[in-house]
Amino acid sequence: MPAVLAILAAGISSRAGVDKVLADLGGHPVLVWSLQAAQVAACFREIIVVAPPPRWRAPLRPPEPLPALRRDRAA
Repeated sequence: MPAVLAILAAGISSRAGVDKVLADLGGHPVLVWSLQAAQVAACFREIIVVAPPPRWRAPLRPPEPLPALRRDRAA
């Protein structure tokens, strides 16, 4: 049965002092890693990101799949 994924990215990160959703992790925003992991899983018919509009101003997609998330990656 196809599932729907909700990525909750609406927090204000007040204790961290930085926007954790858009923080750099290996050269890409943390949110990109979550989105790509969901896409690679290929089990969600829909992916919903719950976030305030300012977060969407930053580029969220790298030009190609992140290396650590490729399906054909050798173990």
